[in-house]
Amino acid sequence: MRFVLTGNPLLLFTITLLLLLPTVAVAQHDHTHEAQAPAQSGGLQKPPDDQILHVNAFNHRLAGVFVLLAGLVVLGQSKFAEKVPVTRYLWPALLFFPGVYLLVLSDPETWPLGPVPLLAALRQDQEVMQHKIFSILLLALGSIEFLRARSTLTARWSAFGFPILALGGSLLLLVHPHNPGTHGADHMSVMQNVEAQHLWFTIVGIGIAIGKALAELNWAQRRAFAYAWPAMMMVLGALLIKFEP
Repeated sequence: MRFVLTGNPLLLFTITLLLLLPTVAVAQHDHTHEAQAPAQSGGLQKPPDDQILHVNAFNHRLAGVFVLLAGLVVLGQSKFAEKVPVTRYLWPALLFFPGVYLLVLSDPETWPLGPVPLLAALRQDQEVMQHKIFSILLLALGSIEFLRARSTLTARWSAFGFPILALGGSLLLLVHPHNPGTHGADHMSVMQNVEAQHLWFTIVGIGIAIGKALAELNWAQRRAFAYAWPAMMMVLGALLIKFEP
């Protein structure tokens, strides 16, 4: 299927960012060879656990704020879309912004925040790789729904792009590693707490995916699910905001 990019600055920016960021990271390789030496002798050199914990908590809470706001906008857009048409594009943009932030700044040890080249981190650290996958999922969700709101993307399959990606991201949370906090005396309780919170993220995320899919179908209960899935987005946003590593 052919997509016309002209006139879609959001899609153009997304594609450009995804193409250029790894290229820039490769260019940093020669300038950070010394920083890679510790990583080659026993894994990537990471910042102190406390620093990573603070960054992880901030990332979860930042995403939570935008997810909660996106759900709120979706719930209200039926009342305001006719008077203020721009609200149709607002909630996809609210997913797009944290996606860009997390794509670039999710991990303090990697470029551009830390000395480790991005590609080296992606090869050697599953947590970094998954953070980038989650950020790309947010970008894809926002881009698809933005193009649908503009009526640029009208294919029937596009109505189920959001549910499929949301379901995939939710299931990926079940195997998402969290390395910090695993070396102290309380590492078991820390990991159990993180895993329990991510299990709730997964459950609510699956609910969002199913609700969005059912809201796209032409059937009698469509209206109920059109309210249910953004309400669950607000619940997910609140859970992310309350995240405690």
